[in-house]
Amino acid sequence: MSSSLEEFLGPELLPLWKDGESLVASVSTMNPALPAGRQVYSDYSVVVFPFAKVYEGFLKKLFLQIGAISEQQYNNDRWRVGRALNPQLEKPRLPAGRDLWHTESVYDRLVILCNPELPEVLWNAWKRGRNQIFHFWPGRNKPLALDGAREIIKEIEMAMEKALENCRISIGS
Repeated sequence: MSSSLEEFLGPELLPLWKDGESLVASVSTMNPALPAGRQVYSDYSVVVFPFAKVYEGFLKKLFLQIGAISEQQYNNDRWRVGRALNPQLEKPRLPAGRDLWHTESVYDRLVILCNPELPEVLWNAWKRGRNQIFHFWPGRNKPLALDGAREIIKEIEMAMEKALENCRISIGS
């Protein structure tokens, strides 16, 4: 993790990230005597939870700093990152004469304010690291192996680093 990302996460989010790293380290050393391919748990989604929470906080903070959301949206308990980042809300079909800049969508705003490729990177990390971890879909759920959890955590970190590289923000705000 870069020092810029650590500084951006700040005292509210960085300790949770560090807790997640400790959790991964603890789980990684559990029962090393298991045969190759065997795991202690049937699903390691739980290992991703702290990182997903940090990612949500990171995205809200990023969106606020670049002006993609208002202070009211940032503080609103009902405003949802996943809904705002969803590319399907990018160009809503509204009646003629209505504003096409959906009040909750930040996807197009990220294209304009940061980089055309960034919204897709952020959305994919959100889907893998949040939606597919937290939600249950009958018949479509697959247990997450520890290596898969590590990959998702790395994807979240890389998405945050890319956002800091591509958006004009002031670190330490």
